[in-house]
Amino acid sequence: DRFHGQGTFTYADGSKYVGQWKEGKFHGQGTNTFAGGNEYVGEWKEGKFHGQGTITYADGGKYVGEFKEGTLHGQGTFTYADGGIYVGGWKDNQRHGQGKLTKPNGKITEAVWENGNEILDPKKYWEAAILCYKYSEDSAIKKVTGAYVEQLLNSVDAYKRGEEYEKYNIFTYSKTIVENLSCPEELFDR
Repeated sequence: DRFHGQGTFTYADGSKYVGQWKEGKFHGQGTNTFAGGNEYVGEWKEGKFHGQGTITYADGGKYVGEFKEGTLHGQGTFTYADGGIYVGGWKDNQRHGQGKLTKPNGKITEAVWENGNEILDPKKYWEAAILCYKYSEDSAIKKVTGAYVEQLLNSVDAYKRGEEYEKYNIFTYSKTIVENLSCPEELFDR
């Protein structure tokens, strides 16, 4: 009484699955076209995207790569609707591990990602924060941010001495400076 083998099923909302089934679930190779216009072509396991596959989104985005239990997981390439491209590791639908992001303007960022967040090179980050502080013209915000600069410099000194735990303080103080002074992205390219 369950779908098993090769078959096609069209749902009331217009979604359509063409492919292999196992005990009532999508399993093996198959294509699912969703009502909203998204389409997945690739491997399935017990009703979920699993293995190699491609998702084409209605907005023009596209992911080609590995999946695990319904999520982007492993190595893959995501081409965004705005033209940006990310090539690298994924975990639970987020960038994770070594990767390369090319923005629509051509700027390239090669970094390690953790749960969707770029893990910045501490040296690059603190240098950008100090440069931003040095050249900022907003004296009121500079006054408030000054204490963070002092703490940042102390953390940098400790980090240079090999005290690895200080990198977290570097990020905290640098982030505060960068956000308060609205530092331009170009500073990170120096």
